[in-house]
Amino acid sequence: MARGQQGDRTEPRAAARAATATIRPRKSLGQHFLTDRRVLQRILAAASLSPADTVIEVGAGKGVLTRALASAAGRVIAVEIDEGLCEHLRRRLAAHPNVEPVCGDILSLAPDELLARAQASPPYVVVANLPYYIASAVLRHFLESAQPPVRLIVMVQAEVGQSIAAPPGRMRLLSVGVQFYAQAKVLFYVPPRAFRPPPKVRSAVIRLDVRPEPTVAVDDRQAFFRLVQ
Repeated sequence: MARGQQGDRTEPRAAARAATATIRPRKSLGQHFLTDRRVLQRILAAASLSPADTVIEVGAGKGVLTRALASAAGRVIAVEIDEGLCEHLRRRLAAHPNVEPVCGDILSLAPDELLARAQASPPYVVVANLPYYIASAVLRHFLESAQPPVRLIVMVQAEVGQSIAAPPGRMRLLSVGVQFYAQAKVLFYVPPRAFRPPPKVRSAVIRLDVRPEPTVAVDDRQAFFRLVQ
């Protein structure tokens, strides 16, 4: 009887692993799935979550990090643009009532809309694994929103992370644009072998602590960014 009960518990897990194994990353979306659980735990620690926190996760992928976030936060809104992965997420996260899977383009989803959809309220934290081609747009999407997060824990290409956190004298437009709204710090680097498939370059996990007010008081922010460009 005990053996049969063990089989009942392990069969759903085996089925879930088999379903996950069939998912193939899409190069067009810059997908590289994080597989190193030590890195996952470091990201989770960096987010400094409590049961009172709401998290918006961008690029939920296979849901590995999502489940870890769900164990630490009160509410997780897991956004994924890949429709095939969305179906997988709904199945995999069905046992986590505090997770709200959302299928769509994060750039088309306002933060306050996402919070309302999940019946959550600010403040909130963003955790994201961002491909190079969309990193800047996603950061501006949150930092310039009417309801910005209190902090962001973001994984990007190492070069992008270094640029975002660059000190005065070495800043570029991306540095100025982000640090206008937040304090930026590179926390640690992630080697290509931590992903499947491995990217060609290493990644960096950065922390952005959003300022209560921008560093410079300007009436026209668009004009300000045209000037610094």
